[in-house]
Amino acid sequence: MCLGVCRRRRGLLVMGVLSVLGFSSWFYYSLSYTLLVKSVLLLGLGISLLWLLWFIKTQWFTPQPWQAPAPQEAD
Repeated sequence: MCLGVCRRRRGLLVMGVLSVLGFSSWFYYSLSYTLLVKSVLLLGLGISLLWLLWFIKTQWFTPQPWQAPAPQEAD
């Protein structure tokens, strides 16, 4: 998923998101772990994905000082 965002490839991003969703649903319905362990791990996964989203939005999609601003369209 991170590779898809870094490379700006929609296919990689979709595959990453589907992989995370698939693993999460498989893990949720797995009977080999207790509900407490599953809830703590899924909570950690959710927090880490929210942090990743914040990091991507603040660090990668903000213009750096050495980059020229994007051209504006004339009205």
